[in-house]
Amino acid sequence: MSSTLAKMKAELVELEIQKKKLTAEIEKNGMQFRLGLWIMVGGVILIPVYGIGIAVSLIGMVIAIINNEKRAKEQDTLAEVIEKISDLENSMA
Repeated sequence: MSSTLAKMKAELVELEIQKKKLTAEIEKNGMQFRLGLWIMVGGVILIPVYGIGIAVSLIGMVIAIINNEKRAKEQDTLAEVIEKISDLENSMA
């Protein structure tokens, strides 16, 4: 029984580490998403001044879309990890 409990505790520690990493990645992707939005806005502002504003806006939009998708996937994974942690804690009690 104690061997099983030890395995459960080790798995719980691994899940907590994974939870912290996912939270950090979500924050990083959120910052990059906002950066993409700012680049897009900057490109829109540059459209009348320089012709390159359209390209800058498109680059910003691509950055924002990619990072939003990454963030959404990681949030789903984080929800699964939190659910596993809750299940483990309930079975250990």
